[in-house]
Amino acid sequence: MLDGNGSAPVQRWATFTQDPATGRHVGVVLDAEGATDARRRATAADAAVDAVVFLGPLRRGRVAVRCFDGDGEVAFSSPLVVGAGAAWGAVHGSGPVTFASQGEPVAVGVDSGVALSVSLRSAPVRCAVPAAHDLAEALQALGWQDRELDPRVPPGLAWAGAWHLVLATGSPSRLGHLDHDAARLRRLLLARTWESVQLVHRAGPRRVEGRAPATSAGGVEQPPAGEAAAAVAGYLRELGAVEPGGRVQLRHRAGQVDLGLPDGDPERVTIVGGAVRATASAPSPRAAAETPVLGAS
Repeated sequence: MLDGNGSAPVQRWATFTQDPATGRHVGVVLDAEGATDARRRATAADAAVDAVVFLGPLRRGRVAVRCFDGDGEVAFSSPLVVGAGAAWGAVHGSGPVTFASQGEPVAVGVDSGVALSVSLRSAPVRCAVPAAHDLAEALQALGWQDRELDPRVPPGLAWAGAWHLVLATGSPSRLGHLDHDAARLRRLLLARTWESVQLVHRAGPRRVEGRAPATSAGGVEQPPAGEAAAAVAGYLRELGAVEPGGRVQLRHRAGQVDLGLPDGDPERVTIVGGAVRATASAPSPRAAAETPVLGAS
């Protein structure tokens, strides 16, 4: 609810985690109808998060949303979707809700049980094979040898809104000891218009450990989030490296994403993100830099 100055309290949510000090931190303002764009920018600039989603009232079965950082309007990416769903569910309880952003409507399911979570569908996942010289450049930038790759999961490209290079290692310890050239990796990503490098280890038929050491936006390593995680899960499903049906869990150091692989929809992935109220002292990497949610309705 806006006060007399057109301001509103910002709820801070840690998304894709159940630990308030980790995950992707976003802000949510409930009942922000009537706020000017200038007020939204100012509110986002003052918040201890990278982006804030402003919710309007429920009308005709949809909740209007606008997303801002201190510079202006940003895309309704999956951390913002999960934050909006969590804040909505904390007030209204479990059930479906559709958010109407500047892009396509995004339908989500909210489970406000013991562990609050929000689910949404990914765009249809597409897969491709990287060129040999691009793969060689990525491995050199990572300081990896061919023998460190998992032969059961060949290198690939996966798309669920943006392209991601997926490299699997057979050794879990390899993910824990990265000594890569981040600038060199980012140059490759920008040259190929890929969004990130996703390093994974298949720890079991339903559990995948991961790291994301480089993104096209630069900055520090990102905790896991929706679209990239969906691309990884869709790629592993395409290879038969994970079992279809049920869920797969992608775990990073600073959070996790649960991913549903429905038998009746072989192209899409269900993204399930936990959320808790965030601690103010632990801002996350830039949530708004992620690809906007596509095809989630």
